[in-house]
Amino acid sequence: MYCVGGNNETEGSNADSTMSSSVYYAQLSSSGIGAWNHTAAYPGGTYFPTCYSAGGYIYCLGGADSSDNPVNADFFAHLSSAGVGAWTQTTAYRVQASGQACAVSSGYIYCVGGEEADGTYTSAAYYAQVSSGGIGAWQVSAGYPTSVQTTCVISGGYMYCVGGFDSSSAGDNNAAYYASLSSLSS
Repeated sequence: MYCVGGNNETEGSNADSTMSSSVYYAQLSSSGIGAWNHTAAYPGGTYFPTCYSAGGYIYCLGGADSSDNPVNADFFAHLSSAGVGAWTQTTAYRVQASGQACAVSSGYIYCVGGEEADGTYTSAAYYAQVSSGGIGAWQVSAGYPTSVQTTCVISGGYMYCVGGFDSSSAGDNNAAYYASLSSLSS
């Protein structure tokens, strides 16, 4: 398990938290999670990136800078039992956003939603090829209902997304959506 960035809280309250670019990893087994180890820090002064792994690599998209502004810098690194290798910058996400939901399947990453630099939630949907050379050119996909911090998985040629927040006054969204990968990449 690899965990990238977030907040450090020294006394257990949000009042004393600071953004962190730390990266940790731990061995998983049937008896649980092993000891946590520190590895190569996430670069670029970016915090809270959206990260996914595939084919022995981790791909991290966007996030926020120290002023909480969304960024579109993307990085990738090789994964091993010794931690995360050197981070390399790759093709930038199409928009400056944070909180987008992504899932990886068959050498492609599909991303939906997120919060843009002006604070609005987006219905943007994009996809790109991923490889040991990084993330390829981002392509525009079919739109997605406006949301941020949705959770998505891919199974059987479909992308399924649930929950998150929308731009309504209610905020929380318990909706579930799905689309075929072929419709997202056409």
